[in-house]
Amino acid sequence: MESMSNVPYYMKRGETPYGTIQMQDGLLSDGLTDAFHKIHVGACVEHTARKYEVTREEQDHFAIESYKKSAAAVKDGVLAREIVPVTIPGKRGKPAVVVSEDEEYKRVDFDKLRTLSPAFDKEAGFADAALEPLHFCVAPAHAMPKVLNQAGLKMEDMSMIEINEAFSAAVLCNTKHLSLDSSKVNIHGGAVSLGHPLGMSGTRIAGRLALHLQPGQYGLAGICNGGGGASAILIEKL
Repeated sequence: MESMSNVPYYMKRGETPYGTIQMQDGLLSDGLTDAFHKIHVGACVEHTARKYEVTREEQDHFAIESYKKSAAAVKDGVLAREIVPVTIPGKRGKPAVVVSEDEEYKRVDFDKLRTLSPAFDKEAGFADAALEPLHFCVAPAHAMPKVLNQAGLKMEDMSMIEINEAFSAAVLCNTKHLSLDSSKVNIHGGAVSLGHPLGMSGTRIAGRLALHLQPGQYGLAGICNGGGGASAILIEKL
């Protein structure tokens, strides 16, 4: 289980200095800051988006579609197999609360989304790959073909493709780089609408393939990581 809201703040070891104590957000420093360029990973993605000519409008459209796909998947019961209900005991005699669905996909205003200010920039196998850290988000496009080559398969043989939605631009850049059929990519939504716990998102997209592929079908999942690396996994449903 991963709980990003419980990631602690850090304080330097040793004698506490006189005056203000500088605390460091562990989530930001360990999970969301590129160790090589010392900038937010979102800023790295903006560099790659410009390289692949992915526009703000394309990213907005992708994000909206992610929310709609997740909402449809919940409504149709598709995601029920991926979720284990959690019971939260009630306080002071109140009844227990059972959480059986992700709530993030409901927290969106499609009309407002397109007006939001940019967050970072004003204007059946396994494989790893790595790029220059600044363009880490497109590294899956290099790992995914490697695992297909190992298995002697082609992208056209894939029934489902999962690319972690670290950012909308990340999926769009990989889709463009590999000339993927977008109708096979993240068909039930992804991290943009469901959330991206940094440590378990790879497990989620691999698990989605394992659960939703039909016997005899192949699925491919890829995920980037800060620092320029990426991993890909090929799954065949038996």
